[in-house]
Amino acid sequence: MAAAQGERPGPLVVAGGATCLAAVVLVSLQRTSETRSAADRFRGLGWGLASGLMFGLFFLFFRIAGASGVLWPVAVARLAGTAIAFGACLLARVRPGWSVRARGPLVMAAVSGAVDAAANVCYVLATRTGLFGIAVVITALYPGMTVLLARLVLGERMRSWQRVGLILAGAGLVLVTI
Repeated sequence: MAAAQGERPGPLVVAGGATCLAAVVLVSLQRTSETRSAADRFRGLGWGLASGLMFGLFFLFFRIAGASGVLWPVAVARLAGTAIAFGACLLARVRPGWSVRARGPLVMAAVSGAVDAAANVCYVLATRTGLFGIAVVITALYPGMTVLLARLVLGERMRSWQRVGLILAGAGLVLVTI
């Protein structure tokens, strides 16, 4: 899309984008289980490709909608996500936890939604003022932050390839922003 609109990134930006792609793959890898069949592995690959396509469309639609305003696309996305979450609760016959005991998770959900909305506003602003391709590459690095937060907040162990992926993500960021 960015290239079709006339963006012509330099060789360092292209190298940075490729480095970031490798970083996302490495950070997202999981240890394989010998008990999983080849069909299960291909099914997982299919789900991964489908979700990547949906994320790409989401950010493309954000860019298109953001051309006429910044806040309304983010508000619509937040409302749609909330409606989908409540719809999933209805389908699963699960009542949302509105009790006093559930206050902690509700606060975390509200903070998470606010941070997500702020990040989406920043993305829309970046696509309006800068190069769309670079904004997409930087946005695609979110799995690295997820792994890093899992390590820092939950104390999860990082695999060696995930560490290499985080280092590549940093290098790729430097290359695309030069």
